[in-house]
Amino acid sequence: AQTAGLGVPAIGVLRAYVEEVVKTPSLVVGNSLGGAMAVNLASEHAAWVKALALVAPAGAELTPQALAALLGHFAVKSSADVRALTRKLFHRPPLGALLLAPALSRLYTTPTVQALAADALATQASIAPQAVRDLKMPVLFLWGGSERLLPPEILAWYRQHLPAQAEVHVVEGFGHVPQMERPDAFVSHLVGFADRARL
Repeated sequence: AQTAGLGVPAIGVLRAYVEEVVKTPSLVVGNSLGGAMAVNLASEHAAWVKALALVAPAGAELTPQALAALLGHFAVKSSADVRALTRKLFHRPPLGALLLAPALSRLYTTPTVQALAADALATQASIAPQAVRDLKMPVLFLWGGSERLLPPEILAWYRQHLPAQAEVHVVEGFGHVPQMERPDAFVSHLVGFADRARL
């Protein structure tokens, strides 16, 4: 995958960040496209990943129709489109985000943001199943019971390919971004996992 269309491999940027900033093997947490990047890091540079937590991760193989539908969610052209996207991200969309739809619509519709979203989703769209099967570290997989952005095929794909040691939890009250909507409950899941993984 490329970062920001600049020809820089995303996994190389993430690996460099871990090496130069974090400087120690860690619990790596990735949400959505960040989840796909976290899987790639754990697969290609496992020494830096003590444990892996995936939160509604992208990266599963999708049919062309499912991928097109997913990309369509980001093709916002109006305030109504922004509100529709916001409703897909949350279990209960915050009123402020819905009220700010006109301002967000101006941001989402800039050519730069549209190009970045399409490029990121398209290039991160597929992880090799074997890369997921071969993960050796403890793995936590969280999927929101109110997930509306990603299709259920992604959950099924990860269930099929995650290794035996992976914990898979479908959490009621979680949408696509529980770290924004229910941070205390989200952190509780991470801390419990870290304890079970003896980190």
